[in-house]
Amino acid sequence: MPRANRCILPGEIYHLTHRCHNGAFLLRFGLDRTEYCNRLRASVKRHRISLLDYSVTCNHTHLLVVSNAPKDISAMMQQLEGEFAAYYNRRKDHCGSFWGDRFHCTMVEDGIHLWNCLQYIDLNMVRAGAVSHPREWCWCGYQELMGLRQRFCLLDISRLLDLLDMRDLTVFKEIHEAKIDSAIQQGRLNRESQWTEAIAVGSEDYVRLVAKRMHRRKRLRMQSTEEGAWYVRESGIYYGEAGAGLVVQIPETFAQSCGLDLVKGKWCQKSVARGAAAASDWHFLSRIQHFIVVRPRSNPVPRPRSPPFPKLQEAERREQGHQAPLL
Repeated sequence: MPRANRCILPGEIYHLTHRCHNGAFLLRFGLDRTEYCNRLRASVKRHRISLLDYSVTCNHTHLLVVSNAPKDISAMMQQLEGEFAAYYNRRKDHCGSFWGDRFHCTMVEDGIHLWNCLQYIDLNMVRAGAVSHPREWCWCGYQELMGLRQRFCLLDISRLLDLLDMRDLTVFKEIHEAKIDSAIQQGRLNRESQWTEAIAVGSEDYVRLVAKRMHRRKRLRMQSTEEGAWYVRESGIYYGEAGAGLVVQIPETFAQSCGLDLVKGKWCQKSVARGAAAASDWHFLSRIQHFIVVRPRSNPVPRPRSPPFPKLQEAERREQGHQAPLL
């Protein structure tokens, strides 16, 4: 999954995502997810960070936080992720990396965009097909937001209500539950890449302001979604440009099986389905930032065989029964 570099500015809302190494399901056991939540509760208190929502899945985590000190977020993630990785390696006698890469950070504007981010986080496991409703997944913030869990709470609900400009918690519960139920009934469960790949998501004015504050960054690109939200992200480095990273050539049939469409001369990822590709194939393709789709030739031209070295030529003659020349 291509990701933008982290950019943390003071006084903003941040959606943090972190994936396990190679996308492996290292958090598939409830024991480990519960341990992560316990460590998360202690970390947000220690670093004075307000946690607005969260979701711990089987192979990645979502955290929605706000802090006036940008350094506190990096310090919290460094301590939380590092100590949990050490715990997991001790428990499973595991050697190697637990997290695949550094965490990604997306700034979120308050108001309606914060509502949409809450909905996206709570619907994560419904989108994955693990549960039919967020209330069935106890390792996310939905139960706490709805008042279904009273002990071992993690969220700063009062701070969340202030950012949403709401005073009544009961009204908030009704609106949030209605939004979740409506999204499930209408099947609006597609992955929205701006929440995990962009630098900032919000209104056009908000996104332009964020881009202006990051004037030292290059390759910034602004886009809008069908719902009218705007987001800014760093453009990837394309093949042929200076500093291009890993470039992998893949056949056209493999690209089609992984759910890629040819749009305006470029191969783009489908937003609906992945086709009939295996999970391993799709994961392999999603980890590649730069790839070229190679079409098979209709009339392939045989490549001329390069002349062998003299010693190899002599060895081939001996194998075919020819006598080696006398020197």
